[in-house]
Amino acid sequence: MGKMGTLTLDRWGPFSPVHDSCASKGPWYYINTEGIIIEFETDEDAARSLMPPDLELVEPATAFVSIADNHWTTLGPYSEAYMGIMCKWQGEDCCYIPAVYTSGVASRVVAREIVGCGKKTAERIEVTQHEDGDIQAIMEIKNGDRAACAVMRPATHEPAEALGAHQSIPMIFLKTFPDSEGGDRPALAQLVSQPYPVHPHVDAQGRAMVYSGPGHLAFGWPSDLQLPIRGVASFKFSRYDSVLEYPKILKTYTAEEFEAAEAEASAGNIQAIRAIR
Repeated sequence: MGKMGTLTLDRWGPFSPVHDSCASKGPWYYINTEGIIIEFETDEDAARSLMPPDLELVEPATAFVSIADNHWTTLGPYSEAYMGIMCKWQGEDCCYIPAVYTSGVASRVVAREIVGCGKKTAERIEVTQHEDGDIQAIMEIKNGDRAACAVMRPATHEPAEALGAHQSIPMIFLKTFPDSEGGDRPALAQLVSQPYPVHPHVDAQGRAMVYSGPGHLAFGWPSDLQLPIRGVASFKFSRYDSVLEYPKILKTYTAEEFEAAEAEASAGNIQAIRAIR
């Protein structure tokens, strides 16, 4: 008999590669994050088409885009841009995050392995304040494509509570485990709830660093951030800290459920074809 491996299970680390994990266990600390959050009304059908059937869309259909620079984190500095849809899980407010772009490496691996956040790489994500006071947030998948660009003027100071749902409600992600044998559907999937408490910085006068004002959001090259914009509700800029704790698994989808869904869909297609004939 050949000699077996000696990397016993009790020596495995929390992340890949298990012999030398790419990051430390959480919680993960974020200090001096700054960014823009744009909330807008969107198309109901477009929003629902991205949501798992266990989530209920908030009406009117509302989405947001956040572009932020994480200047210091225990996963290293990185920037990110993501889109969320306001929804409910069993009557509780939450936001479903179907799309995230990032410039970080460790954050991408940890986010995928822990919460199933399907992060993609963007070559440029920046938040900049210009000499005229305007704040510009850009996400480019490839340099120059202007996949998402937001500009706002921080005209009005707001209390911390003005961040509303973005300050307290959990983010929902769909974590998938691909079929290693080549199946068309995941071998397993989990709906995961990730808390993301936001604590705005406070200036020397005791005011939370939250500002609102007029702005503009435009999409250039197609990206996963895009949803139809029916009307912009608000632009907010904030500088804040946060601590990411481990998430909670809300539901697990099994291979048997995927097979049953496929069978039901096939039966429905057959009935539809017969009705046409």
